[in-house]
Amino acid sequence: GGEVRYTTTVLLTALALAVHGSVSPARRLQMLFTACRAIQDGDLPSLEDAGTISVGMLIELVGCLQATSQLPADTQIVETDTKYPVQRHRQGTPEELVKMAQDFVRREGEPDIDRVGWEAFAAVLKSQYVCVWGECYLPKKRNVQGE
Repeated sequence: GGEVRYTTTVLLTALALAVHGSVSPARRLQMLFTACRAIQDGDLPSLEDAGTISVGMLIELVGCLQATSQLPADTQIVETDTKYPVQRHRQGTPEELVKMAQDFVRREGEPDIDRVGWEAFAAVLKSQYVCVWGECYLPKKRNVQGE
């Protein structure tokens, strides 16, 4: 493939947030969403302010996370059309990973959308198709009764 370029802001934001040990993964996701909105909209929204980002921005962010090794390798594997003599695989593109994640988290009957809010953003990044920082491997928290 050709050379892939990302904006310095997206690379620095993703790298700085990923290596900051005192911030929980949930908070890092929220900060990434806010940073993406600031980059896209040109101003810094509050963390509590609801809003959306374009799917293009989400794809760019996933590409940045992929390029900086912040996604587990096994979540990036997609099958090729070569099935004989054995199934061939390759690294999925950011577009493919986001599309698979969106298809997985989208409710049946919902149309494709070109913007995502906080919940869809977090669901895509924590899905088994993107799994930022290994979030899809963390055990689900149990309630008090242990159910």
